[in-house]
Parts: sequence; C-alpha cells; structure tokens
Amino acid sequence: MRNFTVLLLACGIGFAGGWSCTTRQAPPSSPQSPGSQAAAEAKKEKDAADAKAAKEAAAQARKEKAAQVAQQQAKAEHDHAMAVAAAKAKQEKDAADAKALKKEKEDAARQAKAQKSSGSAPKSASPAAGTNTPSGPAANPDVPLTQEQKLNDLNRRYNSSEISPGQYQIERAKILGEP
Repeated sequence: MRNFTVLLLACGIGFAGGWSCTTRQAPPSSPQSPGSQAAAEAKKEKDAADAKAAKEAAAQARKEKAAQVAQQQAKAEHDHAMAVAAAKAKQEKDAADAKALKKEKEDAARQAKAQKSSGSAPKSASPAAGTNTPSGPAANPDVPLTQEQKLNDLNRRYNSSEISPGQYQIERAKILGEP
C-alpha cells in the first residue's frame, strides 16, 4: 500500500477584508503495518549503503587514476632525462673523436713536413740490445725487406712515437696489401 501526502487548502476572508489561505497536511489515510515500515526502513538503509559504497568506489577510482597519471609523468620525465644524458654523452664523444682526429692530422702534417725538410724518413738509432737481426731499413739497403721486417720496422717506429696511430694504420695496410 502506498502513502500519499494530501495537502488541504483552506481559504477564507480575513479580518481586514482580504483573502487568506493556509495549507496543512492531511493525516495518512490508513496506518502502515509494522512489517511494511521495517521493509521501508531496510530499503532506505540499503539505498544509503549502496550510495555510500558508490561514493567510496568513485573516490578510489579517482585516487587510482591520479596515481597512474603521476606514474606516467614520472616515467616521461625519467625518459626525457635519459635521452638528454645520452645526447650529451654522444656529443661529448663526438667532440673527443673530432679532437683526436684533428691531432692525428696535425701530427701527420708535422711528420710529412719533417720528412720533406730532411729529405728522407728518419733513421733508426740502433737496434735493440740483445738482438742480432737487423730491424731498420738502413741495416742492409741492397737486400729488399720481407713483409715481416717491414712490419717490425713499422711497429718500432710506432712504439717510439715517430708516427701517429693513423699513419701506422695506413702504412700497415699498405704493407699487408703488398704481394
């Protein structure tokens, strides 16, 4: 059985000759049974609990979303920092490589200039102590040097810093390319 609220409107003429209206609520048409009142109270409590649970779930979802956004922002910042660091490291490496290459070219130019001014390649001072085989090209100019002797002479010149690493690689390639 449903409860309907009835409003009664009463109008009449007041003391001053004007109309006056009042409203009042009519009493329920029939009293509710105790079982239906308990059911209505239970339904109200259930609805209130459901509304509270929905609010809590929405709040939890907002918290999780905020945490997820914060995590994504932190990852993006980390990735950006790593990219910047990698770019900086690459730039520094490229600069160091360019500097080394420039130094090698300058050394090669000095060597070439020194060889032109002296008219020939620098002679070796003396063979290493305790060796009986000639190690320099001036040991016996009439006999052509073997590939092994040429490589040994090249190694000696490189180890004594007479030639740069770039020159060493070029001359080594020439020697190994000879028949």
